[in-house]
Amino acid sequence: HAMALSVLLPMAEVGKIPMQLALTLAGGIGGGFQGYALSPTLLLKTRVMTNPVFREQMSIWKTTFLSMTIGFDVATKEGFFSL
Repeated sequence: HAMALSVLLPMAEVGKIPMQLALTLAGGIGGGFQGYALSPTLLLKTRVMTNPVFREQMSIWKTTFLSMTIGFDVATKEGFFSL
């Protein structure tokens, strides 16, 4: 949002676009980037949380390793663009 606003705000200040449009576009750009960046992370988090393997007591290293294998499994079985 801040980066998009830094580009759009000068245009609004000189009257090229209305201020409300600059703020709306900056919010949309920021929200779109957030969705693009967080969607794969949330998908993998959900897969880890719903996997019964993680109901057992294990070390942080084993948990981390198994979490990463789930990420690789998703990319292998469903394709990288499924993320």
